[in-house]
Amino acid sequence: MEEGGAGAAGVIMNNAPELPLHSRPQGAWTDLQLHTLGWKAFQDLSAQILEETLRSTVAIFREAQDGGQDAVFLIKSKSGTYKDGTAQCKFTSKATRRFKLSDLHSEEASIIDLVARGQANTYVVITNMGVDATTAVQVRDRLRALGVSKPHVFGGEFITKVIRQSARLRALVPRVYGLGDLSTILDERRAAQTAALLGHLTDTLKVYVPTEAHRHAVRALTEHKIILLLGEPATGKSTIAAILATTVLEGDGQRSIKCDGPMDLINRWNPHETSRFYWVDDAFGPTQVRTDYIDTWISIMPFVQAAMAKGNRFVLTSRRHIYEGAKPRLGTRNHPLFKNKKAIVDVGDLSEEERRQILYNHIKAGNQPACWKREVKPHLQDLASEGRFIPEIARRLGDSMYTSRVGYSRAALLAFVREPKTHLVEVIRELARVHQAALALVYVERSRLVINSSENSSAWGLVAKAYGLEDISLSEALHELDHSFIVKATDGVHNWWTFKHPTLVDAFSEIIALNPQSAELYIRGAHWSSILSEVVCIGCKPIKDAIAVSEDQFPILARRLLDVTNEPDVNTLLFRFLEVRASDVCLKMFLEHEPDVFLRESRSYFSLSNNPKIGLMARAQKLGLLPDEERSNIVYVVKQRLRDELDTLFLTDDVLSLFNPMDLVEFTIWMRKFLPDIKDHVADIENRVGLDEDGESAFDDYKTALFDLERIFLDDDDALSTLRDAEGEYPA
Repeated sequence: MEEGGAGAAGVIMNNAPELPLHSRPQGAWTDLQLHTLGWKAFQDLSAQILEETLRSTVAIFREAQDGGQDAVFLIKSKSGTYKDGTAQCKFTSKATRRFKLSDLHSEEASIIDLVARGQANTYVVITNMGVDATTAVQVRDRLRALGVSKPHVFGGEFITKVIRQSARLRALVPRVYGLGDLSTILDERRAAQTAALLGHLTDTLKVYVPTEAHRHAVRALTEHKIILLLGEPATGKSTIAAILATTVLEGDGQRSIKCDGPMDLINRWNPHETSRFYWVDDAFGPTQVRTDYIDTWISIMPFVQAAMAKGNRFVLTSRRHIYEGAKPRLGTRNHPLFKNKKAIVDVGDLSEEERRQILYNHIKAGNQPACWKREVKPHLQDLASEGRFIPEIARRLGDSMYTSRVGYSRAALLAFVREPKTHLVEVIRELARVHQAALALVYVERSRLVINSSENSSAWGLVAKAYGLEDISLSEALHELDHSFIVKATDGVHNWWTFKHPTLVDAFSEIIALNPQSAELYIRGAHWSSILSEVVCIGCKPIKDAIAVSEDQFPILARRLLDVTNEPDVNTLLFRFLEVRASDVCLKMFLEHEPDVFLRESRSYFSLSNNPKIGLMARAQKLGLLPDEERSNIVYVVKQRLRDELDTLFLTDDVLSLFNPMDLVEFTIWMRKFLPDIKDHVADIENRVGLDEDGESAFDDYKTALFDLERIFLDDDDALSTLRDAEGEYPA
């Protein structure tokens, strides 16, 4: 379209109310750089402004042919008809352009036609251009002369005011957070908090396209107070979560809290507080399923539901395969709104139109030379039509550092889209040695390399030595990679280097997994908490995206495990690592150095079967490495859990392998005597219902226990009769 000219968007409104012209001002007018939005983004913004202002649904129809309009916005009447109003968008990319009466001339024939058809009783001109009062009067008079009964003109000043006063609008059209200084939208305190939450995503917002998944997330959070943003890597989960978090900051008494996993959520959670927004990124593990995360969710999910009842909100994100792996382990303790999928938002499901706009925005805002853009332009439609297209691929296509070895052909570009990880690994390997070392340093520091940290730290020294470089070279290389591979992030207090996108972490993990020297560098330099969650020994069951450690590195790994602190939550991670990620050889090496590891306490578990300490003890028993005193304590522990918690999930090979024949006989006799006491648990469960548990699922554990015990005493009629009596105690 021509700027300010015929390419317009129509809005049809049924008996549209007078739009509020005297909203409460929030300060002096400030330029939000609306001219940088682009036509499509301004069209979306105009639609959302009208929806927010009119408090009614606005539907958009692309490429409408009616009256030469680019789009039609419909507001549905109570009778279900669409009529009585049109809105026309006028956009310019010139910052100083002012709206003139002549800008309306090209629309006059269409206006007359719309009036004749009864579709312009109300007519709104909405533009990013500044509108003088005298011009607004002239335009309204001209519209009346053309037959419009209720003419309105809204310019950049009006748009700025609406943006500043509506948090919901900013959630639906988040690009406004990328327009100029945040303090022009928010007060300085909230602006600082928002900047910390958005971090390096502020640049992303300048090219961000609100998708249907984004709008679904806004609606679902409003309705349910909790959502799970689910999708593959690089589909925009964290961006949507950050946008939702920022909008919460704008209400009085509101606070957004970003948590690194469910354990961090517990540490930051005050059960007496209300109006809090908790954002848990990678809720079930960043690159692999974290069993300790799942166990924590199992224990706190009832309290999450209680917190929601007090007005708190929760946004969780997860890669799809990780959540699918977590679901069976969560079982009945999963949140009901996740089980029925009402609060799950599929972030990766993009329409072709959304993919086209994302691709256009990134290439337009990128640093590719004009010749490159000309060569690839014929293939962009095919790229946007590719089902495996994701927003991160669009960003890489716009950055010349990622495409230096990509040809201009359709086949080469499609391969770039279809095999992103393979290509990314190749790109990293082709970087200069100093740049690879800089990325290794960020990786070893778990994507949180403190800016201006001491270059004499162990990580700096290890990386510099491994790559044969000077520390000063690494410092310079970090700045050279800024905005392409890494970015600066902040929490308002500390500043650090982090990877531009999580997929870079995945690619670098693959490089390290294939390079023994790099794997050793990681083991020596990484914090023990990262080793426990990201490493697996060769010989164990392979774990997706884990760093494989070869046998010649087992002694180094075993010594590093000695650094793990003796704390209940930390011990849980250590036990889980030793249970499933350490090879037999590595486990033996560690136990030689730390024979008292079995004396360490782990945190409590919903079920003994989930307790990694039990799994580790069973494994050590098979290897002949478990002290008999520790083994004999298991019988007492199992009795206690069955009596107090009705935990029958101990009936696994791992737990029962710790019982000798006499233990099993004595335990079976004890269980038979215990059966009449089971029904006493019903009153305790009923007392919890309505306080911290969902009534529908409160008796799931009770039912499971009865089912498991019936299987044990299948040939004992008296025992079965006792258990069936207990079944009648809970509500149907």
